Amino acid sequence: MKVKVGIIGCGTIARLGHALWYKENPNAELVAAADPNEKHLDKFSRSFKIGKSYKDPMDLIESGEIDAVSICSPHWAHCEQVLASVKRGIHVLVEKPMAVSMDECDVIGDAVNSVKTVFQVASQKRFELTHQKIKEALENGEIGVPFQASIYWYHYIPDLSTGLIRGTLNLFKKLGIDLEENLGAWRLTDARAGGGDLMDHLPHYYDLFRFWLGEPEHVSAEISRVYPGRVHEDHGIITIKYKSGAIGLVERSQDVKGRPFGEERGHVHGTSGSIYWDAPHEYTLKPVKLQKYSGTNIITNKRSPLLVPGNFRKSRAYKRQADMFIARIMNQPEIVDFPAKWVPGYEDGRAHVEGVIAAYMSALQRKKIELPLKKSVYQGLHFDFEHLLPPLKQQK
Repeated sequence: MKVKVGIIGCGTIARLGHALWYKENPNAELVAAADPNEKHLDKFSRSFKIGKSYKDPMDLIESGEIDAVSICSPHWAHCEQVLASVKRGIHVLVEKPMAVSMDECDVIGDAVNSVKTVFQVASQKRFELTHQKIKEALENGEIGVPFQASIYWYHYIPDLSTGLIRGTLNLFKKLGIDLEENLGAWRLTDARAGGGDLMDHLPHYYDLFRFWLGEPEHVSAEISRVYPGRVHEDHGIITIKYKSGAIGLVERSQDVKGRPFGEERGHVHGTSGSIYWDAPHEYTLKPVKLQKYSGTNIITNKRSPLLVPGNFRKSRAYKRQADMFIARIMNQPEIVDFPAKWVPGYEDGRAHVEGVIAAYMSALQRKKIELPLKKSVYQGLHFDFEHLLPPLKQQK
């Protein structure tokens, strides 16, 4: 019997990261979708030939029609939808960040730990074959003892609040085309998101570096609000010290002018070698380039390409993530070429949010933040970004 799946939130990530792969999985059936935005919902339902559609996500959860759900809604909706789904005995794959506060994480933890349904956090970069290969290389000691992992990752999103761009957006809106809504501009302008670029993107590499290097010891960060039209930070540099002694460095920005899809380049350095990767924008669904430099490369002074799978479509990170979710529901995780012990669950999702909150605390309080965070520190914590983080000023 196929696993009946529903999707909440019908934006780009739902289309490219979830629905596409459920449709290709012989053990899954995509039966329903929900989104308060009727235009998104109708387009999504037609594209994937979904029979049932709901404007209210809670109606989908309460319908009794699904066994599992992918929650792809805006960040602030995750907690309520996770809790309602778990209460109904529905298996959950929730997009990162799992929640927008540590308080919400704790509530989710109480609910998830009291049931036997599958709960998985969408950290698809773990499922990227090249990243899995790095994990295996580190465990096998192929580059010695790792002492640093770094990522330089930017997108360019222009200031949407002023000038010609603002005028153009307003003109399209009068014509019935809301480009900001279609592009998910709530990430820049809606205070309910809980944070800005770090809340949206830091979980990816906070998770991946923790996956590779172990538990973090403390976090330090600097953040900026480059454009005043944004309610949260849009640029940041984060350093993470791990209990192993290794250091992580994350450079993230939405403001660096360059290629439309930006750049995403990283490396892991060890005592006997380094591994480098160059990732295309994830929505292009192209493979990550992976190279290695060790003692044998010194003479040629060229990095050695590491193997790329022959059938990339079968090995795409989003596909493997969705396949593993379905396989775990069927109690057959072995059918996916990914160790079940590495699948990101609640504790990993909580760690992502903790890392983001610690980064905000560090930047706004101007100090290193020790981990794990104590409940007395984060309970009821709220950041007033607009007052605490003024936009950049032009130097005279």
